[in-house]
Amino acid sequence: MTGRGWRLERQVRTLDTVGRIVDVTAGLIRDSGVLVVAVGIGQGPTAILRGGALADLVTNLQHAQDDVVRLEQRGGRA
Repeated sequence: MTGRGWRLERQVRTLDTVGRIVDVTAGLIRDSGVLVVAVGIGQGPTAILRGGALADLVTNLQHAQDDVVRLEQRGGRA
């Protein structure tokens, strides 16, 4: 994994929606001198997660995973 050169960077290698390998990167960057959490997908833009946005993203990801489990238990039907 090549990385973005951020501080305390972490990556997950996965597939995009068309099956290409892509890295999802989370780490710390400076924005106007302030240390903030950032996330990027592949070589796309960087999203800065300030305040409640980070907690909201984590909650949304957990809810999405819960939805997958719930739907699989129902045979994949919504």
